[in-house]
Amino acid sequence: MAIKAGIGKLTLGAPLQEIIAAEVPRLRLLVQRIEPSHAMAVQDLPPHHRDPFDRLLIAQCLDADLQILSRDAAMDAYGVRRVW
Repeated sequence: MAIKAGIGKLTLGAPLQEIIAAEVPRLRLLVQRIEPSHAMAVQDLPPHHRDPFDRLLIAQCLDADLQILSRDAAMDAYGVRRVW
């Protein structure tokens, strides 16, 4: 969200810090830390997706058996459970 807002592709109605502070508990979201094992797992992923940050998110989801909220159908090739 910060990247998209920073390049003008996402307009937020409040500062991102405020949105996160309010919405994480309200929606009962899990804040996933980036672990070294996630970063290392990226190198083992097949090259279905070129975006390095998305590949990191995919590695996290596969490691922790989490769903991902994304419109990006390219993630489906990795077997992640994608919602949206």
